[in-house]
Amino acid sequence: MKMISYGDTERAYRLEKDSPTLQSIPPNFYAEAMELAGKPELSEHKNNILGLLSEIQEKRSRKILLHAMRSLKDEPPENATKQEADFYRKAVAILRENKESVFQYKPPEKKELDVAKTKIKILRPLPSILASDLKEYGPFSGSEIVDIPVDNAKILVAQGIAEEVSATSS
Repeated sequence: MKMISYGDTERAYRLEKDSPTLQSIPPNFYAEAMELAGKPELSEHKNNILGLLSEIQEKRSRKILLHAMRSLKDEPPENATKQEADFYRKAVAILRENKESVFQYKPPEKKELDVAKTKIKILRPLPSILASDLKEYGPFSGSEIVDIPVDNAKILVAQGIAEEVSATSS
């Protein structure tokens, strides 16, 4: 079995760089390239080989992730190595999980504020108001008797817009 050469590594880099899809590489490409970089007779090229290998891996990973994001299918892209196919399947699983969690989001239920209320009689027309319990009351035409939060009732009475209703009258 022929081991890859420095030229094979450069060729793989150029092919990956120039193509939007994964290019065919030997199944043990990464391991053989690492072995090549470790050869004493190629020590002067070690950094170049490692740099090319890193660039190839980054470009291929980017293509694999884009493929995963586009398809979300279990089948890895053509020409993926075994390691890259595993990476692809894990990426798809994470992307699916994220998509499911987004679409299963349920906003928190609104809790009603427990606010003390009192009855008042509205004396004249009044537009809707947003009370301290975060509920809208009104609009009022005048002469209605309403149950609203105490602090809002006090303000309306103080402004002469409403009057307190005694507990015995209704």
